[in-house]
Amino acid sequence: METENLLIKNQKAPGRSKEEAIMIINHKKAFEEVLKDKSKFKNLSLSLVNQLHNLMVADLDITPGIRKEAVGITGTV
Repeated sequence: METENLLIKNQKAPGRSKEEAIMIINHKKAFEEVLKDKSKFKNLSLSLVNQLHNLMVADLDITPGIRKEAVGITGTV
């Protein structure tokens, strides 16, 4: 319900960070980009992966591009 309210009504859930909301919205934007021209994504390239990654990390304190170190997701096991 929290995610639905964010994506449909643009309402951030109480107790959730601004960064969580940005991350969810960014993922939606990346998904919409794929849906806009599905044929473009049938053969992935480094350029396409970078384009999607840049959409997903926009407005977050995350460096764009291919990382050289392991990536962890905070708060997960």
